[in-house]
Amino acid sequence: MADIFHHFTINSSIEKVFVGISTPNGLDKWWTKYSTGNPGLDEKYEHYKISCYCWAMYLRVIKRFIEYGEEVPYEKRLIV
Repeated sequence: MADIFHHFTINSSIEKVFVGISTPNGLDKWWTKYSTGNPGLDEKYEHYKISCYCWAMYLRVIKRFIEYGEEVPYEKRLIV
């Protein structure tokens, strides 16, 4: 299967783009009906390193499942 990539430019400031994709008010304008929360993850946030690691692991799990049919039950994902 071919890779599909979309590359497009948003003619705006990075601050405005951040608000549009990272804040409840911005998301409610184009993506959700209603959302709450605080924008983004800060590297100073104590859980930042763990979150980065976990996302990498979950992406690997889905890659292995799709490419090789490997299954990892939810209960076993956090076993070291």
